[in-house]
Amino acid sequence: MSSQESNQSVKLPVKKGRHHLLEDFILFVLIVFTMLGIYISDIATADIDGYLYWMVMIFVFAISGIIISLAQSKLKALDVKEILIEQSLHWFGAILALFGVLLLVHANTLSHDSAALVFLLVLSLATYLDGIRIGWRFGLIGNYLGLAAVVMAYIENSMWILYVTAVLIIVVIFFIDRNRNPNKQATTSDQE
Repeated sequence: MSSQESNQSVKLPVKKGRHHLLEDFILFVLIVFTMLGIYISDIATADIDGYLYWMVMIFVFAISGIIISLAQSKLKALDVKEILIEQSLHWFGAILALFGVLLLVHANTLSHDSAALVFLLVLSLATYLDGIRIGWRFGLIGNYLGLAAVVMAYIENSMWILYVTAVLIIVVIFFIDRNRNPNKQATTSDQE
């Protein structure tokens, strides 16, 4: 094996580590946005605030999914155009589902409070399904969103339960990544 091939195999784990840092950062930001949404949904003065927030969040989650997919494309040599089409179709379907919920609200068959929870469930499903494609961290956020919708429906003061759960998720991800990276770095230095 030539020294150039050896250097290329050494650089790959470093890129993966940076890629996981990007995913972790996006995970953290999305959990913070979710916690803010839980707060807004819990204290919303106007009925419309809760579900409008989640409608905006679908675009934030979609952009986050696209960013992660594009970052992964450098590692997997995937076609960027294919990624953009796939992600756009995925998130466009979720947005259409949200507009369906709005039509139900407009027809007075669904209350504003219920619409916020349905929006959260649609966002949860879209995020989870995208997580199957782009990585378990994104899927984990989808599970957290689904948990948030159910807990908010059953427990009156659910903010603190969901905040503690979010912090636990962040801590677990930190320890998983911390335990993974030293092993990769040790393997990399052994190859040199």
